[in-house]
Amino acid sequence: MNTKYLKQLGLLFLLTLLATLGTSVSVTGQAGPLVPHIDVHPGTSVAVGEEVLFDATGTTYDDASALQKGRFEWAFGDGYVLKHGEPIYYSMDSGTACTHFYMRPGTYTATLTVSVWDQFTTGGDPVGDPVAVETTTTQITVIGQDPQLPPRPADVPLLEMMLDGDLTDSSPSGLPATWQGGTGGFTRGMAGQAADLTGGAHITVTDTTSVFGGQEELTLSLWARKRATDTYAYLVDKPGQFSLGILGSRTLRATFVTSNGSVRATSYLAYEIDGLQWHHYAATYDGATVRLFLDGRELASEVYSGTLATSTDNLLIGKEADSTDVWDGYVDEVKVYDRALSLEELYTGFELWHAPFQARIAQYIYVQVPGQVHRDATNKLKMTVEGDNAYSTVLVEKSSLAAEEKVLLRNGDLPAGAYTLTAQLLDSGDAVLEEIQETFAKPYDGIPAMGIDENNAICVDGEPFFPVTPWLLNEGYMEDWQTNGYVNTLFAEGWYAEHNVDTWTDYLNAAQSNGLYAIGPERWFGLGLAHIDLDPAWRRHFARNADIGVITDYVSATRDLPALMAWMWLDEPDLGGRGYRVPPPVLSAWTYATHQADPRHPVATNFTGGTWLPYYGTRGYDYDYLNSAAWFGGKKYFSVDISGFDIYPLEYREHPALNDPDRGVMDLYVEAIDRSIAKNYDLVPFMSFVEVCDIDESRQTPGPTHEQVLMEAWLNVVHGIKGINWFHYFEYDTIQYDAMAEFTDQITRLADVVLGPEVDRPVTDSANERGNRVDTMIREHDGAVYVFAVRVTEPEPLDFEEQGYPEPESITVDFAVEGVGSGLAEVFDEGRTVPVTGGTFSDTFAREAVHIYKIEVVPLDLHARPGDETIYLDWKIHVTDTIDSWQINYTSDTGTALMPPLTLTSTARSAVITDVTNGVWYTVTLSGLVDETSWLSDTATTITRSQRSAFRSCACSGAAP
Repeated sequence: MNTKYLKQLGLLFLLTLLATLGTSVSVTGQAGPLVPHIDVHPGTSVAVGEEVLFDATGTTYDDASALQKGRFEWAFGDGYVLKHGEPIYYSMDSGTACTHFYMRPGTYTATLTVSVWDQFTTGGDPVGDPVAVETTTTQITVIGQDPQLPPRPADVPLLEMMLDGDLTDSSPSGLPATWQGGTGGFTRGMAGQAADLTGGAHITVTDTTSVFGGQEELTLSLWARKRATDTYAYLVDKPGQFSLGILGSRTLRATFVTSNGSVRATSYLAYEIDGLQWHHYAATYDGATVRLFLDGRELASEVYSGTLATSTDNLLIGKEADSTDVWDGYVDEVKVYDRALSLEELYTGFELWHAPFQARIAQYIYVQVPGQVHRDATNKLKMTVEGDNAYSTVLVEKSSLAAEEKVLLRNGDLPAGAYTLTAQLLDSGDAVLEEIQETFAKPYDGIPAMGIDENNAICVDGEPFFPVTPWLLNEGYMEDWQTNGYVNTLFAEGWYAEHNVDTWTDYLNAAQSNGLYAIGPERWFGLGLAHIDLDPAWRRHFARNADIGVITDYVSATRDLPALMAWMWLDEPDLGGRGYRVPPPVLSAWTYATHQADPRHPVATNFTGGTWLPYYGTRGYDYDYLNSAAWFGGKKYFSVDISGFDIYPLEYREHPALNDPDRGVMDLYVEAIDRSIAKNYDLVPFMSFVEVCDIDESRQTPGPTHEQVLMEAWLNVVHGIKGINWFHYFEYDTIQYDAMAEFTDQITRLADVVLGPEVDRPVTDSANERGNRVDTMIREHDGAVYVFAVRVTEPEPLDFEEQGYPEPESITVDFAVEGVGSGLAEVFDEGRTVPVTGGTFSDTFAREAVHIYKIEVVPLDLHARPGDETIYLDWKIHVTDTIDSWQINYTSDTGTALMPPLTLTSTARSAVITDVTNGVWYTVTLSGLVDETSWLSDTATTITRSQRSAFRSCACSGAAP
């Protein structure tokens, strides 16, 4: 990280431009033969869905510098590749080591192609054609079950052609189909078999009754793969109703014909379709909008209306009716539904969404259950964990399934061993409908010293810890920064004359001496690329060719040092675009090597973050979990265990991504935070860099104030960030040290609260628009509710901004929190309280204000209403403890009592007491019993019939939490 985010992007662009346009070219001497080599871990026989490491560091060539600047391209044999120009057109992705997942059983030939050059620009880019190109292969055997492909909604399809060796339409429509034209057949498909159209044939489906006509909604879905990159043809054409085709490079179009005419949704940026892997194509029409999808993301949409037109023309697969061009490739599972399926329905089958298993204390696994399964309430989900050490447990076994089931895995409870996690969908007779198996190793007992819990809290010895770090802090500053409370952790090795295992060891030892933890080394500028004679800033362009053996050396030497919190190998691996970035499968290879050598510490990284800003759309990064399947053989996967980003909204306000005439910069920034977490399904911890000084005094933007630093840091916390990194470069006399110390002190004292679980307790407020906005987070801890509230304050407008919006100096905000009753809310660290009435309270917020409210919980809330010789009771419980039963009693002002007490089941939330005397006051006591002992209680007093007034008081007995 040179200047971080946009400034760094500009510097990189300038350096790249100079290197590319400059006349200086270096020429290497003649070299000996190029011999590519592949190592495969854990071996050449793997299970479906198991991570496989491909490592080419054993490749040899006499010119070591040319080899380390060479191109290592991979074709995995299953249609997925990591190559120059693929899987994303115009990409330059490649790498010496990468990981991959095979999602279908079979035998595959993995191919490595290595290319080297003898001429380079001063920046190290190759010039001209390579002087040597060699390939080698290895066979991979994959065992397991074929997946069932999405979409699999609860809906009955209008057309369902699975293409598993025949042209049968298995939907109720039963439309007949035949091969037309050249030679048709079947071959290995995305699942099972697929239609092979490479012989010039296409498929004709006869529709004499216009099955699709008159529909108010429609979905078209299929899987397809090209044989050649320049294949452009229609995948499906139903003349007069709908079509889906690839019209040219990067160009994908869906057309629908309705009662109001024809509408097209076209994407000219569908880069992925120029590759040779399997893709999922879909188009939907919901009566108002046509949407075009590719691999689970929306590419284009058009507003339109009307019912689908009627047509009895044949439906063609692999050809347009008015063209002779035929799809030169393969098609699988063509389906049509009479409803516009959601994106999730289109691209989600039976899947397990979760973080990596390594260095976890516990984690949630989100089971995606297809509609075809959960529509039948008798179908079941069963999940088990079994080890090679005789350990076995059932995590869940249940019926009446939802579309998503949340299952907790307590990794820390597992003894040392190798484990298989099995998830099965079963019918009512326990027959297996579908099964997923995932394997992982845990070669130690108990919890890791540095781990991650189910709430994505980073933990030290099992206790939640909120890291607050600097960036590249020199060893000489550690004592001052720790003593003054600016940080509690270090992030990336400080400045040394050179960086190696010895300097990282020294840095960790110095951190321990000063009571700090460290994440790093990051300053791994060598990257195992010692033969590249370039400045480190340039050498990072070849980080994709890093020697993972060097990672193992670092890890083996320092994994047991007490100050080590997490590994981090390269800041901003996405920097430089597809020309110089470390692509996701290469970054995951570094993580794989790290986990193999040290499963007790997580692996972190930090991305530039800008792609999450709304300016760049809603897709997010290739590194995002929900976008990752295209990079990992069809499986969603994380490249690291802890992620992060650095966006500096105040410093870079003039950038188009942050200078929106209709929205404030802080509003845009918060949306980026939310998107970063959402695109990764909140499965791993995220950290965020916060600007604490004027980064570049030459800009119009001033450095942040004390209040702005606190606002920005707490906004990150409120929106789910689990660690803060201070960026304190480059105008050092503007650093807001006091704000850094204040935040670090507060977040440390509140770590158990902030890092606790999300709670199902609604909180609402009256400030939800620009100029009058407060963002909130709610937590519960030790019998109290905490409301964190941050005023989202836009900075004062500057001359360059298209539209400024002055913020009022103060606003008054009303809050409502369910289930907290009346009393006082303590305002954390402010020495004051605010009154709470029935869960509502108000407070004033100055610009950038942060207020944290602590409100004691009413664990049980009993209400009584009078009737004619009757008392009506209802109650709410506001704690998570489980009780065995309820007991109700009363006393009256005349001395009568309810004998015997009324006993109800634990699920009851209301009751009726009869045969009471009108005009008498009754005090009713409700007790929640655990082992026949009162655990919670509340009372309510009322007078029946003759007087309608009532009041209540609270008496909480026992060990109420």
